[in-house]
Amino acid sequence: RIVKLSQMHGPHCVLVGDAAHPVTSTLGQGCNLALESAITMIETLDAVGGNLDRLPAAFTAARMQDVRAFQQMELNQTLFMGSQSVPGLAHPLVWELMRIRAKFIITASMLSAMVLAKLNLGESGIMGGYAGLRDSRVPMSKVLAGLYARATAASVVAVVLLACSAILLPVAWQTAMASFGV
Repeated sequence: RIVKLSQMHGPHCVLVGDAAHPVTSTLGQGCNLALESAITMIETLDAVGGNLDRLPAAFTAARMQDVRAFQQMELNQTLFMGSQSVPGLAHPLVWELMRIRAKFIITASMLSAMVLAKLNLGESGIMGGYAGLRDSRVPMSKVLAGLYARATAASVVAVVLLACSAILLPVAWQTAMASFGV
């Protein structure tokens, strides 16, 4: 079950790993998230100059965006794989709409990754869809933004292709009929 906390700290403590952001095994990233939290903790401790009173809130501020992004990617993947609705999470109709959206985002990301690879344009962690999970230097929020960017680009391409089809098909039909003398 994906649990979303509003903060990952209390007055004198900080939650890391599954205590702060439990995840399912869908993407197999639980240990990686815990290690990223540990690295963020060290960086945040340096940023607050070793002030342990400021550390908890600063850690939550530094880590929350990537935790939320990963949880969204995990939910998308769970929906993509055809998981049944989770009781209490959403109305079945809302759940189905969420599944359609997740399938579109992931499919568009995979297709655009294949096109980029075929065009030999490579794949970066930011625009590489879920491949960005392999690069620990790329924040989860940037990986998710890349997925959304690919889905948006795929939508634009689809609309352009549909518009071109709507314009060209009648012309092609008339040309074909004229060539047959109809």
